[in-house]
Amino acid sequence: MRSLFVLTATLLVAIPSQAQESAEERITQATAALPEALRDGATVLSFDENDNSSILRQGTNSMVCWADDPTEEFRVSCFPKSLEAMMVRRRELGFLRGVSGSVDIVQEEIRSGDLPMPDIAIAYSLRGPRFDNASPLTVIYIPNATPESTGLSTQPNAFQPYMMRPGQPMAHIMIF
Repeated sequence: MRSLFVLTATLLVAIPSQAQESAEERITQATAALPEALRDGATVLSFDENDNSSILRQGTNSMVCWADDPTEEFRVSCFPKSLEAMMVRRRELGFLRGVSGSVDIVQEEIRSGDLPMPDIAIAYSLRGPRFDNASPLTVIYIPNATPESTGLSTQPNAFQPYMMRPGQPMAHIMIF
């Protein structure tokens, strides 16, 4: 009985420390979504349970990466600083949690000029149950682009790029 108690106590101490990743591991995972040439210079942010950010690493280039929230399915996002205001606003409105209407609010704020949007910008992400089997997604934002201006279909396709929100401020090309 005593050895069962010791084993249980040991596991209770060991499991949380193993589940926690070092800052370096979180940075490596967060920047894995980026092309290799951009990884070392990216700023990496982490978020707490209240969605407050902290800097895991201050970067030297124009890229910002959001580290994974270990309490949810694996998801990291990286984007240029030119998209940061839009990405932060989406986060504030609950877009990542699927809050309805958040996209409409962001699009209206871009339309009105209250929220800056670059002419073109690329966001990179990895998503999946865990880091080791996460799938990449590249999103190329081209405000107000249309199928006619790009030659892209609006039909989702896992094997070819396609356009979402054509003709709108958050028009973008999805590449899986």
